[in-house]
Amino acid sequence: MAAKDPGFPAVAWVLSKLSDNAQPACTWLTATLKRQWTHKGAVTGGEIAIVDDDPRIRALLRDELEDLGHRCIECNGIQELLAALELRQIQLIFLDLQMPEGDGLECLQRLAKNAYQGPVLMFSGLDDPELRAQAIAAGASGWVLKSALFDQLPELLQEHLQA
Repeated sequence: MAAKDPGFPAVAWVLSKLSDNAQPACTWLTATLKRQWTHKGAVTGGEIAIVDDDPRIRALLRDELEDLGHRCIECNGIQELLAALELRQIQLIFLDLQMPEGDGLECLQRLAKNAYQGPVLMFSGLDDPELRAQAIAAGASGWVLKSALFDQLPELLQEHLQA
């Protein structure tokens, strides 16, 4: 029987219990391990990021996703998402098209620039085929209208979370 990976939190706890003389090395090792666990996928079942400037939409989608057994983080905009990607393993992003700090198309470009490899599902209240085509061309994995998002959620998750 293979040993189970203890995960980053267990390793960090062990490192924190070492002597004070070892603390500088432990701090460096903790940061290094966290980056490796985050970026190389050692943490199983990463989180789903919900990016929307409307807190009601974020909360509704988070509740629905958590009811389906997923861990979520909410981001108010592009900057919060980019910061979260530095520290967390994000396996899927739900990205609103229109936000005050920048639109979803701009965010897709920044995700590509930062080498994000996971799926990004764009959602919008606008039923605009041209915007949809632009989003797909910019790297979105899919597009869904906000009015259909909750009805289609199980199918979207099944399609876009398959490894």
